[in-house]
Amino acid sequence: MSAAKTPTVAIIGCGNMGSALAQRLTEKYTVFLYDHSLEKAKNLAKKTGSTPITSLKESLPKVQLIILAMKPKDLEKAVKELKPHLSPATAIGSILSGINLAILNKHFGKRPIVRLMPNIAAAYGKSMTALCADESLKEKERGIFSTLAAQLGETCWISEEMMPGFMALAGSGPAFLFVMIESIVDAAIAMGFSSTTALPLVLQSVESAVEIIKQSKEHPGALKWKVCSPAGTTIAGIQALEKHQLRHAIIQTYLDCFQKSH
Repeated sequence: MSAAKTPTVAIIGCGNMGSALAQRLTEKYTVFLYDHSLEKAKNLAKKTGSTPITSLKESLPKVQLIILAMKPKDLEKAVKELKPHLSPATAIGSILSGINLAILNKHFGKRPIVRLMPNIAAAYGKSMTALCADESLKEKERGIFSTLAAQLGETCWISEEMMPGFMALAGSGPAFLFVMIESIVDAAIAMGFSSTTALPLVLQSVESAVEIIKQSKEHPGALKWKVCSPAGTTIAGIQALEKHQLRHAIIQTYLDCFQKSH
């Protein structure tokens, strides 16, 4: 696989994450799509400008990099379908949670193999994507995967042992934040706002908080104190958060997700 050429990519699995990847990668890569439901692959291909795979035998030899995006339980079945048509140089990228490098190496043998963990924000180029590989991955191959992941948003290389934690923070994390935002909108509705009026206000509040942390580089706790006036409304709200153990609930949510991902 040459670093001088943009690889042709095949995404195996056209579910939510496969669709998110296809939406971004077709902006820079030639993308093929494969799914057990040919109709699903065709519909996504039409939407993204990619090409549905109707014959693995004909299409896979043209592909330099395959991204496994099916359900983890379907891996063994996919290996039986894909492996006969892969060249020894075909690289494998896997976004399958719970499937480690040892399992992937066992199934696909000696070839470039990388685990990637993006989230659904990949569709908008706003994902935080972690990558990991074993020591056999060459620098040139690492660069190819880094370039591909950069199409999805920010990237970082981590050790495989940190993947479960990353999946909790950045993989599942958006779902937890969606619930928090939804709850704030519910509070706004209780105050008399309509949901359509409240949602933009809440989103701007969240964006403002994130930007303040980024720009000020101050600790979130110190920034919180700046907003809290003595005996004021904000500290009353903070007291309510502590009374209802919000910190504990958030911490435990992420830790439960972390434990499940092992």
